[in-house]
Amino acid sequence: MSVEAVLAIAPDDAALEDVRRIAEKRFGVPEFGLHDGGLIGTPQAIVDRLGQLREMGFGQVVLFTHDRASDATLELLAGRVLPQL
Repeated sequence: MSVEAVLAIAPDDAALEDVRRIAEKRFGVPEFGLHDGGLIGTPQAIVDRLGQLREMGFGQVVLFTHDRASDATLELLAGRVLPQL
């Protein structure tokens, strides 16, 4: 199974509110499933949620980034999330 989700990743708790604000502005309508996907948080929170999705049987995840794939978001994903999966 696969799932599509908005990824809103912050480097730490201090930056999380700004990330959440941007994600809400761009993807806050129910059709995007921002809150249903649960991929809002720090790298560790994202790792934990992706692990839950894997346990639920999802083998593929398509991500839409909250900030249109900024370098900072891609670096967090590549450096602090993907190595833990």
